[in-house]
Amino acid sequence: MMFRGLSLLLMVLFSLSANAAEIKVTSDRDPVALDESFTLTFETEEKVDGDPDFTPLERDFQIRTRSKSSSIQWVNGRKTSKESWILTVMARKKGTLTVPPIRFGDDISTILKINVTNTVQPQKKGGDAAIFLEVSADRESVYLQAQLLYTVRFYTAKRIMDYTLSEPTFSTGSAIIKKLGDDYQFETMRGGHRYVVVERRYAIFPQTTGKLELEPILFEGQILTGRQSTLQLFNQQLQIKRVRSEGISVDVKPIPASFSGKEWFPANRVTFDSEWLSKEFRVGEPVTRKLKIEAVGVDAKLIPVLSKDRKVSGIKIYPDQPQLEDSIGSGGLIGSRLESIAVIPTKEGKLVLPEIKLVWWDVDEDRQRVETIPQMVVNVLPSTDTAPLLPPQPQQINQQSNDESQIQSTPVEDGVTPFWRWLSYLLGAGWIITALMWWLHARTMRLGFDGAIVETRKSDKGPSRRSLEKRLKKACQNDDPRAVEDALLEWAEVVWQRDPPSNLTEMAESVDDEFAEQLERLNRAIYANDGGEWHGELWDMAKSFRLRKAVMEREVKKEPLRKLYPQ
Repeated sequence: MMFRGLSLLLMVLFSLSANAAEIKVTSDRDPVALDESFTLTFETEEKVDGDPDFTPLERDFQIRTRSKSSSIQWVNGRKTSKESWILTVMARKKGTLTVPPIRFGDDISTILKINVTNTVQPQKKGGDAAIFLEVSADRESVYLQAQLLYTVRFYTAKRIMDYTLSEPTFSTGSAIIKKLGDDYQFETMRGGHRYVVVERRYAIFPQTTGKLELEPILFEGQILTGRQSTLQLFNQQLQIKRVRSEGISVDVKPIPASFSGKEWFPANRVTFDSEWLSKEFRVGEPVTRKLKIEAVGVDAKLIPVLSKDRKVSGIKIYPDQPQLEDSIGSGGLIGSRLESIAVIPTKEGKLVLPEIKLVWWDVDEDRQRVETIPQMVVNVLPSTDTAPLLPPQPQQINQQSNDESQIQSTPVEDGVTPFWRWLSYLLGAGWIITALMWWLHARTMRLGFDGAIVETRKSDKGPSRRSLEKRLKKACQNDDPRAVEDALLEWAEVVWQRDPPSNLTEMAESVDDEFAEQLERLNRAIYANDGGEWHGELWDMAKSFRLRKAVMEREVKKEPLRKLYPQ
């Protein structure tokens, strides 16, 4: 009985083995390079039990494309069918790798060994390979925050169907990277071969001193390897190819000790212009001045601010939001900054506008330069405003001639005409209405720590201004620059309810000179390599500035013209 059962089991197993589909796996070549694609084909002439599960293959191989094909042939009256699964893969590591058995339902494919060699070495300049990369930098050393031009050129003597180039990355150091325009394509000859060249340029601005190590650029593309005949499209085959460039190392130099400017400003070339939109200066009337800086090799955001340093007796200055613009030229990035400043004279007579100096570092000649707009003497004319007309005094009315008294036939009560009485009533009613509206508006107001009126933001559920100021004061007392920066930016959201500054540099553009100087010291203490000196002196200035700003805004709401046109 036991023997009969064992025989039955063997027969079942033999039957299953006989009915199992044979699935063979082959590679189009062996060995293969680490960064080259190759083709794996799973093929069977029998019906498989189910769809394949290629998940085990992804442990050592990256599957790029997959497809399936079927074919039927008649040989000597006998029908044969074939099914194939074609995968384009790339090895994840070098060595002898195993293509594991793949399940097709209950059917299993065979095992295949693949030898994977090292990555193809980067091509040297002047090489005769069909595909290679060249990278170059315009300088072997560069100053901190100065422009480094980085050029990538991809050469190919083959037909490329699709490709990607990796972006520059750093293994050591940090930098700001900006791509300069679109890719540029041209043809050239190398070693008797004609190449199509794709050129890509970057402007790199190092943010730390020392070594800046740029990693190799990686090309990955689909190369046409079959016959390139338009009449035999089915013979065209695509191969995925990877090529790496060489890496580049650049020395980043610190700010020269001989630089005397307040803000470090490296550039290849700088132009500095000033323009007045009117030639006439009159008390209380604004005249717009435009200051424009254009610098080659500079990001517009890094151009120094000029208007915040202007302090002249006899005028008030109201700078507008600056206009920043970046463009691209043969020398790389071109940054421009346009400042519009409203200048309002407060007294008539001779007015001396001092010269404006811009100190920058010429990276091409490696020396300091100074651009200057000379001082200007203008004649300020008196205001065109006239004094308001006043009604005649009662004693003047009594001294009028008899003829004028006869003409004035309007009844008089207690020496006041009905006209002036009704005017008094109207003015009194207007005053009452104004007082009532002020009282209603005051319900949405509150007093600050310094007595200035500040609007309450009912919808704001964040920390109050008072708590933010306590936090700012504590951070200043602790001499903690980063804590002061965080507290200042949160405090700014309450003080500048419309368009608050997002960093210390933007805040410095909106405050007075003394406060701005402290903000710059704080900025250097946090971000500069040498740290800089800073001792928590911002608290009193922030408190004083907030008071003045609140009072100014209150006056603007009451009488905006008198703020802009003082008498």
